[in-house]
Amino acid sequence: MSDLVDRLRDYSEGPTSYWEPICSEAADRIEELEIELETANHDQAWQLDHISGIEFKIEELENPWISVDDRLPDSMNRSCLSYDGAEISWAFYTSDGKWVIGNSFFEDITHWQPLPPPPEKAE
Repeated sequence: MSDLVDRLRDYSEGPTSYWEPICSEAADRIEELEIELETANHDQAWQLDHISGIEFKIEELENPWISVDDRLPDSMNRSCLSYDGAEISWAFYTSDGKWVIGNSFFEDITHWQPLPPPPEKAE
């Protein structure tokens, strides 16, 4: 509750009853507005978080490459990756933190992206 509401309530309870309804009504309305403002601020924070999430998804769609410094794939999921800054291949990322391409292990992987699921078989 704000200082203004406290002062209005104190004044409305004073010796002059003429101001009591006006001060009490003003204090009630200020409290209502404070609640509305708090709700609006909460809604705005939620919307900003939501927008930030959407912007991140858009960025992912525009550039699907994920830096290994930002995130690593789940282990044993096949991923498309880039190493030496240019080469592109697919590999598995193991639970012990290694990239496997065929029978070889690689360490200089810089970026990766999940492979899309295969197309569904036509019936």
